[in-house]
Amino acid sequence: MTPTPARDPSNLILSAIFAFLICCGSVVSFVVLAPCFPAITLESWELGINVAVATHLVIGRDILFTFGPYAALYSTQYHPATDAVMLGGGMLLATAFVAGLCCLGRGKARVAAAGFALFLPFEVKDAQFLCLPMLTLLLAYRIALPAGHPANIPLSRFTGPALLVVVLALALLPLIKGTFAVASVLTMGIVIILLVRRSPGLAAGGLFLFAAALPAFWCLAQQPLAALPGYFIAQLPIISGYSDAVSGAGPLWQILLFVTFCLFLGQLHIRYLVATGYAGKWLLAGLTILLFLSFKEGFVRQDQHALAAAGMAAGAGWAGLLLGRGGSAPRLGLEAALACWLLIDLSYAGLANVPLTGTTTAAKAASLAEPYMTAARGLAMRLDGTNYPANAYASSLLSIRTQSPLPALAGPTDMYPNAPTDLVAAGLVWDPRPVLQSYSAYTPALERLDAAHLVGAAAPVNIIFAMQPIDGRLPALEDGASWPILLSRYRLTGYVHLAGYDSDAAILRRCAVPGTFALQPFSMGRFALGTAISLPHAPGTVLWANVDVQATPAGKLLALFFKLPPLYITYQFSDGTRLRYRYVAGMGVTGFVIAPLVNSSSGFIALAQSPASLPRPVAFTLGPASATTWLWHARFHMRLSVLTLPAN
Repeated sequence: MTPTPARDPSNLILSAIFAFLICCGSVVSFVVLAPCFPAITLESWELGINVAVATHLVIGRDILFTFGPYAALYSTQYHPATDAVMLGGGMLLATAFVAGLCCLGRGKARVAAAGFALFLPFEVKDAQFLCLPMLTLLLAYRIALPAGHPANIPLSRFTGPALLVVVLALALLPLIKGTFAVASVLTMGIVIILLVRRSPGLAAGGLFLFAAALPAFWCLAQQPLAALPGYFIAQLPIISGYSDAVSGAGPLWQILLFVTFCLFLGQLHIRYLVATGYAGKWLLAGLTILLFLSFKEGFVRQDQHALAAAGMAAGAGWAGLLLGRGGSAPRLGLEAALACWLLIDLSYAGLANVPLTGTTTAAKAASLAEPYMTAARGLAMRLDGTNYPANAYASSLLSIRTQSPLPALAGPTDMYPNAPTDLVAAGLVWDPRPVLQSYSAYTPALERLDAAHLVGAAAPVNIIFAMQPIDGRLPALEDGASWPILLSRYRLTGYVHLAGYDSDAAILRRCAVPGTFALQPFSMGRFALGTAISLPHAPGTVLWANVDVQATPAGKLLALFFKLPPLYITYQFSDGTRLRYRYVAGMGVTGFVIAPLVNSSSGFIALAQSPASLPRPVAFTLGPASATTWLWHARFHMRLSVLTLPAN
């Protein structure tokens, strides 16, 4: 009997060191040891989703937003009721990365696997999470390669279970952010195709685990199983209206750089992948889809969202080193990827998560170590018996109460336009409308849901109403369909100053006997984009408009693959003054106050009390920039009505 050769102790030590590095990078990336805490920002949805989960609201029915019940893994915001889920979910994701990278990082690839893991903490969250489907595809591809192929990873007592752990984590992604469902489900489909020839049992086991884990995670978040389909259905209007409603322009060079990098990376690897047969072709298809999704994520709203595309570019570069191929191509791919990532990141005044502060080598090194130092401090504080992070959470709420003190309000309360940071800090009972942030109710279906909530049995007793439209939008568009209901079924009881707002917020209380409003048709017709349209001279009246602007087939195709150019509405006043606002087509369908112009909470209340006191435009022009008119139908339909409101 031939004795089993002894393993080289130095090799075992190196393997242990690299495994430790992979663990460090994965844990720091996904396990939220040092969470953030509530603050007064536009992104107050972070606390809103946590409160919704804590109070057992049904995500997708009571709350409609991009994020799901595990959103804390993305936002990293602490809440006493979601901290355990945040830590447990993070441990699952970290374990999946450790298992996957340890499988892929064999032999000389150990350095690449460790480098990938150590780099992950410097990516933004979208890129970190989208790297999981990419890791899943890589592992399934290498398992699916023929047994004699140099890059094949043979099935073993470790490889099969490792893939199943990765699949288990993949099932969690859609419940973190609903839009991750596309990447998660498509990846799972390609994994089944890759494995069904090589190991039908593993393919069937992976499919069963994915299909069972997703509803299991949903139920673990104390969401009713019957509501799971509704969660995904509720994502459809959010996804369909995103491009038109929140798109934003940015530097063209970033887009060209990302596309050029993707083409370069494809040129480096396409022949090698195609030569590996069906496995390589399916991997190529999967990676193309993931890079396209990151392109949409990064460049539809091209602000710091571009960091998501940059992070995925870097992830794809690291993935090339884990394909199991030799030669210089993987190294060239990584160098190009890191250059793409660095150039885009530095254009936003610092590396993705850690600004480079200081000029000395020591200062820069300390900045680069910051994600690891922050995680270490967070772990130490969680273990030192000082009740961290609960005490820090309480302190943050106290700070918010100090900045934005709210009066004691009896009964459930909602807050416009953003989610309930101030309400929660004040200890008030939050009764949210379905789309918890006004800027996200950008399709007719979403506008109608919010309006219907105000007349239903669960309508809030109190509403704190302020106006703070994003992206220079016409103020009357946000919650436009709800305005007549708010002004007829609620009465003004006072104003309150909120930190971060341009004007005081109105405090409204539901009337014991709800008032009614009336819409009297005035005129309707089809009008040309880009031409001035006169508004009737009717001082003291409130004009209501239902406007239906449609994209051409070319525009719809462009919106599918990229984004539509924005529309603008330009008001003209009798003194020659012109004011231009961004116009969101989906918001105008359900109707809005087109005249007079309202741009403050007090102006909103004046609609019912003294509309003649508000500035009144004499005409308006609606249209995109001149070079993009072919993406919109030349004429749009508009119905004007006179809105009559009860005195408030």
